[in-house]
Amino acid sequence: MLRQRRGHLLRDWIQKAELNGPDAIGVFAGSIRQDLDTVTAGLTLPYSSGIAEGHVNRIKTIKQQMYGRASFSLLRARILLQSCAQGANQRARHIHCNEQNARRCIKLHIIAMKFHI
Repeated sequence: MLRQRRGHLLRDWIQKAELNGPDAIGVFAGSIRQDLDTVTAGLTLPYSSGIAEGHVNRIKTIKQQMYGRASFSLLRARILLQSCAQGANQRARHIHCNEQNARRCIKLHIIAMKFHI
């Protein structure tokens, strides 16, 4: 159902799980029933919020690492610097920078050198 995007089969699965499944599965199926339209759409549509959730997780991790140690401006610089350097190695760090954001990348690298990020 999940891999083949067959969300239309969810109602039948919920009924079977509530009647025949273990108690924990029945409770889980009941909680899915409360938000059935959303879960069905998630199982049917090809769209995903995975990329956005990954960025939120990355930002929260950086924030947690810097808790109580630095100001908001340094946190902002570190988040932007990591996005600037993501996917590039040390020698080719600016390979993805174009003319529009090259100045921003250089400023962030200067800040990083100042604070030893």
